[in-house]
Amino acid sequence: MSTLLALSGGFLSLLRLPHPLAQALVVGLIAYGVKKVPTKTPTGQGRWGS
Repeated sequence: MSTLLALSGGFLSLLRLPHPLAQALVVGLIAYGVKKVPTKTPTGQGRWGS
């Protein structure tokens, strides 16, 4: 859910930014956040909570 919110917020930002360099920066930051930032799962639980 948070990934969807980040992507939709980034997309809306892209629509409002007139400068291509600023747009590239927003795309890069979103890509970094989606791909590189790890998430934790609680100890002893699998992906689906079983």
